[in-house]
Amino acid sequence: MAVNRFIQVHGARPVRNARFGVRYGWNGADRRHDISKELAMTREELTAWALGNGWQIIAGHPSLTKPSAPKEAVVRMVLKATVVNIEAKKPAGKWEKVSGAAYGAVEPDPETGLPRGLGFTSLQGFRMLMEDNRNRTVFARFGAGG
Repeated sequence: MAVNRFIQVHGARPVRNARFGVRYGWNGADRRHDISKELAMTREELTAWALGNGWQIIAGHPSLTKPSAPKEAVVRMVLKATVVNIEAKKPAGKWEKVSGAAYGAVEPDPETGLPRGLGFTSLQGFRMLMEDNRNRTVFARFGAGG
């Protein structure tokens, strides 16, 4: 899906190269274009994805909360100038970095849209926490409109 978006936007076509394999470029073998820079998610795209998937802005960071304490963040996404870090709050109240990556290494999954490269799939209980937050956000909007 992301490759198709790149092709539609830039009119690129596959280019074979013995050293790099298949890459995408405009005019054949000359002027090759690195597709990984086009697929990388920016700070704004990560924030938009997070807010659309149940995250809330708490203390200036996209954050996930516990269902029992919806105003206190337990997981947050710290968006710095060149890297994005995922931090979890320890029981003592201190934030611990769980994973992190440069923006260039974070790409949207073509099927789910989940950012790859941040370790979301390997974090224990993360999907369930994210689903709880997303459901709470959707039902809050539904209850406010009805």
